[in-house]
Order: sequence, then structure tokens, then C-alpha cells
Amino acid sequence: MLDHPCLPCLAGALCLIGWRQAKARLKNDKAGVSSQPPAKAEQPDPKPPKQQQQPKEQAQEAPSKPSKPAFQSRSEAEVKQSVDTWDKQLHSRAHSFYRGEEQNLSAVLETLARATDKTSDPILKDQCCLWHGEVGEVKHTKHATIKMAKPGGREASVTYVSRVLIFLFASDEGFDRWMKLPKKPFKMRCGNQLCVSLACITEECHPS
Repeated sequence: MLDHPCLPCLAGALCLIGWRQAKARLKNDKAGVSSQPPAKAEQPDPKPPKQQQQPKEQAQEAPSKPSKPAFQSRSEAEVKQSVDTWDKQLHSRAHSFYRGEEQNLSAVLETLARATDKTSDPILKDQCCLWHGEVGEVKHTKHATIKMAKPGGREASVTYVSRVLIFLFASDEGFDRWMKLPKKPFKMRCGNQLCVSLACITEECHPS
């Protein structure tokens, strides 16, 4: 019997031991891998990221209303022409009232011509005619007013243009009906109490 194993036997034993150790390590590695929980698969976010709200555009300014045309005054020649034209339309009561003081009657017509636009005509045109003269306010409503001197009077008094127009130009039948109404400004058919068109005057007083 040999005291020492032969080299071939020793090499085989070492191989066997190494193989068993390698097998054991492989087994442990597999066990370690299987014991770890499987990694969770990344899932898409069910809610898409909120988009930043764009700031609301500033509200556009409301379109401005068309500006009223500038007042076009009559020249002295145009004033005289209007007075001559309207004088022919006067009722006979106007001439009788101002008999001997026709200059006061002409002054009223001149004021009417100067306080209305040159493109308008409060007597002959069947459309609104805005007043650009003196204005009186009654209960927050503005009315066209005029200063006129009465026969024999030294100082001019203020009255409503609508009543003056009826006195100067209305027929006898219409004048009688208007004079039965209270001494207030007449209501304008167009709804604008600064209109002095003869065609817009109604047979009722304004409630102010």
C-alpha cells in the first residue's frame, strides 16, 4: 500500500471537489435569482400631464360707436337765405303777433338757423334736426330752449323751441289742439327732446 496517493487519483479528487463546489454555487445563484421579486414593468401614466393653460386673451374692446358728425354752422349768407325761406312758410298769426316789430320775428328765425346744422332743415325736411343752441333741463331731461322777445317786452324770455315752432308754423286747426295742452315742452316723435324738427312734434306734452 502506498503512503501517498498517486498523482492521477489526487487530480481526479480535486476535479470532483471543484465540480461539486461549482454546482453548489450555481444552485445558490439560481435560488437567489428566483427569490428576488420580479421587477415591475413600467406602466404608462394613465393621466397625461396637464398642459399649462394659456393665459386668456384680453377681451377685445367693444367697437366704438360711430362718432356724430361735427356741427356745421351756417354762414351769414346761409343764415339770411334760411330766414328768407322760412319767412315764406310762417303762419299769418306770426306776422300779426309781431306787427311793427318784425325785427324780433327775424331774430327768432335767425336763432333757429344758427342753432341747427346747415345740412338740416327743421321746417321743410321731414327728418330729425338736432338743436345746438341753449338747453333747459327738466327732471333730468334736456329740452331745446330759445330766448325770444315778446312784442312790447324789453327783456327776452326763455321758452321751448317746440312750442315756438307750433306758434309760428302750425295750421289753425292744429294750433288750437296744441294750445289746449299744458304749457310744457311737446313730446318729440323720434324720442329725442333735442330734436326741433316740425315733423317730429306730437300732439302731447313730454311727461317731464
